[in-house]
Amino acid sequence: MVLLHGRLFSRPPILLHFSKFRFPCTPTYALCKSHILIFPYSSDSARSNSRNDPDYLDHLLQQCINCRNDFSYEKPVKQIHAQLLITASLFSAFLSARLITVYSKISLLNEARKVFSTGPEGCFSNSLFWNSILRANISVFEYSETLELYLRMRALGFQPDGFGFPLIIRACAMKGDVMLCKIVHCHVLEMGFGNVLHVCNELLGMYGKIGLMENSCQVFDRMPVRSHVSWNTMVSGFASNYDCDQAFWMFTRMKNEGMEPNSVTWTSMLSSFARCGFEDKTWKFYVLMRQKGVNATAESLAVVISVCADSGFEGFQKGEIVHGYVMTGGFDKYVFVRNSLIHMYGKNGVVEEAEYLLAGLESKSIVSWNALISSYAESGLCDEAFSVFLRLENGDICSMGRPNVVRGGRILQGGNPLQASGQTDLSYLVKSVCGSDQSNLESRLLKIAACSWHQQDTLKKSVGNLIICSNAAKFLHFAFLKVDLSAKDGKFDKLGFFLKLDQAVESEY
Repeated sequence: MVLLHGRLFSRPPILLHFSKFRFPCTPTYALCKSHILIFPYSSDSARSNSRNDPDYLDHLLQQCINCRNDFSYEKPVKQIHAQLLITASLFSAFLSARLITVYSKISLLNEARKVFSTGPEGCFSNSLFWNSILRANISVFEYSETLELYLRMRALGFQPDGFGFPLIIRACAMKGDVMLCKIVHCHVLEMGFGNVLHVCNELLGMYGKIGLMENSCQVFDRMPVRSHVSWNTMVSGFASNYDCDQAFWMFTRMKNEGMEPNSVTWTSMLSSFARCGFEDKTWKFYVLMRQKGVNATAESLAVVISVCADSGFEGFQKGEIVHGYVMTGGFDKYVFVRNSLIHMYGKNGVVEEAEYLLAGLESKSIVSWNALISSYAESGLCDEAFSVFLRLENGDICSMGRPNVVRGGRILQGGNPLQASGQTDLSYLVKSVCGSDQSNLESRLLKIAACSWHQQDTLKKSVGNLIICSNAAKFLHFAFLKVDLSAKDGKFDKLGFFLKLDQAVESEY
């Protein structure tokens, strides 16, 4: 008898070629702690039957789904894929869907698409097979591909089920095409899913994202059953569309109809007040939430801290109280909460605390460094701000991205750290900000209050031309572009500058 990791074998087990896997020991197979998949010693036919068993292969795939997202699982998954091909198990739509899900889990979308495109004809009549590839595309934000699959599905004479339609609705919402959203809604009603709870919830979210809250209300009022998700989606929809009154009305209606608001509902209301600029209401609502015994979430704390940061000294004192709750509640482990705290302390000139909070982050994001640069700029520490900016650009302190227009704008807002160096250094700064090739910048707002401290009209024009002629207009998905280049001598043509800027933006869209 051989004891291996808690399992007895009559003979030494046969080691197979799987690596970095970990499955529970069972009578059919086992995985030792060295991540090697093993089979108990038996005759060749018995061992072959165990490896060809669809239930066994399905169990392996399920274990892969439960594992963390890790590229190190690529080789074992492909070995399982090979075994499925050898045993013709991929003729099962269920196993094919499982394999697509696994490939999606480890971020191998191309492999998932290959499994789908080469699937047997019989698999295409199975909704689970379609749902797996739809979900795989949604998981990597391939919304256009998701909708193309939906069109292909309809062309082949198949229709989504109650689990496929929510994925398609989500893709429509993210694309933001109003007509497409309404067409898919018609398809939902046509197929008889108009009263299915999770389908209706997705419709509520879809109309909220594209700003059609009237349509969202119509869907909501016709729902025979509403869950917390339904109510929260409505409150969040009004909040994201800056309609505080309707959000609060929905919050009140929720309580009147016997549905007690949960922490998500309260967080949505806090976000609604904060978006609309009602700092006092946000704080009072937070206090009421705590008095009601509702547990604060990390998101709600981040909202309240951000509001306190912009509410002057009195708000800063309230923010310090919230900071204490953050520490005692263990919310300081959330990066976005710490980022809000860094912003609050930096905004109020307590740079040392902002530096301390940043140093305590194990994984510092681009937003974290941006908050620190803003802290330096708010306190007039322009040399320190520009030093961090250059280190970011060189990749010395963060490899997640280069400096973008937001960080550069913060430096320019804080003062001119390069005044002694002259025009060349300032031009370098603007070029490094606007000439980046990043396609996923953090913000839609390019706010550069630049050069207002300079008297040279020529310098202002050169900086303006740098911004206009740069690549910024080619890839920035911004809502508007605000550049304050007001000349004290009145010679700078600010209106003409904005007209040129608008033309540059329109030419790219």
